[in-house]
Amino acid sequence: MTSDKTGQLFYLTYSLSGTVRSGSATGPVLAGATVSIAGKTTTTSATGTFAITGITRGTYSLSISKTGYVPYSNPAYPMTLSKTAQTFYLTPITHALSGTVLSGSATGPVLAGATVAIAGKTAITSATGTFSITGIPEGTYPLTITKAGHDTFSNPSYAMTSDRIGQLFFLTYSLSGTVRSGSATGPVLAGATVSIAGKTTTTSATGTFAITGISAGTYPLTISKTAYYTYTNPAYAMNASKTAQVFTMAPLPTYTLSGTVRSDGTTGFGVAGATVAIAGKTAITGTTGTFSITQIPLGNYPLNISKTGYYTSSYSYAMTASKTGQLFVMNQTTATIVGSWQLFFDWDCDGTIGIAGVSFFSNNTFSTTDGGSGTWSKTGYQVKFTFPSGTAYTGTVGNNTMQGTSMTPTGFLGCWNAVWQTNTPAVSLESIRDGIFDSSGSAGK
Repeated sequence: MTSDKTGQLFYLTYSLSGTVRSGSATGPVLAGATVSIAGKTTTTSATGTFAITGITRGTYSLSISKTGYVPYSNPAYPMTLSKTAQTFYLTPITHALSGTVLSGSATGPVLAGATVAIAGKTAITSATGTFSITGIPEGTYPLTITKAGHDTFSNPSYAMTSDRIGQLFFLTYSLSGTVRSGSATGPVLAGATVSIAGKTTTTSATGTFAITGISAGTYPLTISKTAYYTYTNPAYAMNASKTAQVFTMAPLPTYTLSGTVRSDGTTGFGVAGATVAIAGKTAITGTTGTFSITQIPLGNYPLNISKTGYYTSSYSYAMTASKTGQLFVMNQTTATIVGSWQLFFDWDCDGTIGIAGVSFFSNNTFSTTDGGSGTWSKTGYQVKFTFPSGTAYTGTVGNNTMQGTSMTPTGFLGCWNAVWQTNTPAVSLESIRDGIFDSSGSAGK
């Protein structure tokens, strides 16, 4: 106040406050409704209340709106004084749902007595399968249709944004039961695969299964499990839900597979500790390479034989009967020469053959049947054995055979080959020609 101020003009504005409710003046409060007047807008609280201040005297358009409700509108709302504790209400937008429920499929018979439920409202289908539900507030709701002997229809997000008249629904069927071995009172079968109408399930630990959502019709039904004949019904009728059904599967006949695994040829030594696997069953070969596997179901199977240091031997093997005394061969990834061999040698390489027995020992020494001895070495498939005189035999080792050339210290050349006899070195082998080797390994050369 720096000077006198007279004749000043002031005015006081008005306010509008109140509550917005649903359906009627005594209905539930409406949170989140938008109230607009005189260019001012607010939103109702969790308790449905609102307040707008600073409204000058006059007549205005008042609107109140909320999704899912018919908007309230008063085009000439007088504000000639403040108005408090006003009550407004919005009428919910509602829709109707009606239709027909059928049994089994979209072309099945009508289904009377089914219960249709949505938005807290229910209806029971008539003798002609029809139903009608009105007064459904606009929104999205779970829709369920139930009837004994049928699968429940369920749509967790059924949108009611308009009337939905003449809808068609159908309830499908289910198949459930138990699979047993041999007879209807036999042991339950876990892990059997049941397939019908493009649907598949596996039996539980107690042999039970259930498949839902099967439309009315006739379908192939199959039940399969390893070691059993497949159950097949090419025309299984699903004209109603079928529960507590019992199916039986006949076991396949079983056979035995036994034999011997040998190293590097059919006359090689028996391979101990090899794993023989077929039809989900395994056996480990004994000290002489023998094995036996029983209870192998009828069928064709991969047969694999494996052991560290050997290439895996794989076969496609038909078990249509028991097979005993079978012979299998494994090739070593790096061949060994330890054991007894029959040696054929030819000095001058002119076709005059001498024969001797040679035993190779794991300490890299060898001896001959006529008293010769020396040392041997091997790198991969390359072998060399040398007599004290310096006479050396060099060559390669393969599947139970060796071959190469020999040379004396004086440069005399020979040819040789050897054949596997046993994996046990045996210096007692008799040479066919005595005196073949002397201590130098020169055999007279």
